[in-house]
Amino acid sequence: MFFKFANKYTTLIMILVTTLVIIYSTEIVKTYGSTYQSAPLFLSVHSLLYFLVGLGYLTLASFYNGLGETRTTLIISLITFLTLATLSPTLTQTYGVQGLITAFLIASTAGTIYATHKARRKFQIEFDTPSLLKIYLVSAASGIPPLLMTHFAHLPETVNLTIGVLTYLSIYITLAPLAKIITPSELQTITNITKRIRPLGVIAKPILRYQQKILHIEQAKNQPRTAPSQ
Repeated sequence: MFFKFANKYTTLIMILVTTLVIIYSTEIVKTYGSTYQSAPLFLSVHSLLYFLVGLGYLTLASFYNGLGETRTTLIISLITFLTLATLSPTLTQTYGVQGLITAFLIASTAGTIYATHKARRKFQIEFDTPSLLKIYLVSAASGIPPLLMTHFAHLPETVNLTIGVLTYLSIYITLAPLAKIITPSELQTITNITKRIRPLGVIAKPILRYQQKILHIEQAKNQPRTAPSQ
């Protein structure tokens, strides 16, 4: 149960960050002063790796290490390495750096799929599949307005980045409770946790209050109306 929730919330955060990095890869690269024209493309392609987070890409290694399953961790690393060693020469020779990144993505996917299969079969680990699918859909929907603004607004890069990120975050934190990715009890648990970490609590407090209000409104709408007394 703990793994399911940990993986869910890791996905909730990482998909948000990954989508923003992909949409604003050009602005991010230019902010750091890089003049390498292909850098935004390489950053976007490499960021696709973190879309594996829903399958446990960032959580399963810690899970296995915590259980002392170092043999499983070794097998995952070997699958990743052997796949990369097999694909990278051909793909790199054909497509250059982008081919190497693609080989790394495929290799990481192979290792993650094995890790997920092993966790399900041997340890009966569960993934909150409906919520994970909703996270990906909400992230995609939230990215549409910023993406359209990036291509058609022609604003200065700093303004475009600032407005775009705020727009994305506003839509994302609104749709998450509406899509029932976060339940009232989970939101209360997150609130209690963030209160213990002062800097995080200051940032999270207005967001969590906003989401609580949305959940309260949705609950009020779904409550059956009592007939007026005669």
